Amino acid sequence: MPVVHHAEIEINDLDNRGLILKSNIQDQIGQWTGTTLVTRGRYIPKHRQTDIMTKLERPLYIHISAVNKDWSCTEKAIHYVLAVLKQNQVPSGSKGFQLDRYPD
Repeated sequence: MPVVHHAEIEINDLDNRGLILKSNIQDQIGQWTGTTLVTRGRYIPKHRQTDIMTKLERPLYIHISAVNKDWSCTEKAIHYVLAVLKQNQVPSGSKGFQLDRYPD
């Protein structure tokens, strides 16, 4: 029976979430760590977070999963996502942006 490790990082309220939402960055992290990263939920502006309709929806987050890997793969992916989120801004022309293979 396969073992699946999951982690979630909520990004809805982060001003610098733009870079981690790019599929090429998520794919790069997934290749390096043996995990799968998926954007889930829906962006909900702060002024709408108290609306009844938005209470039924989950705010934007990154879902990380690894099948038949040990937990360290998921931990590495979390580390990379957090490193991307520490960036102050999305670089202009970030389509070609390269993530540092060994973040601090």
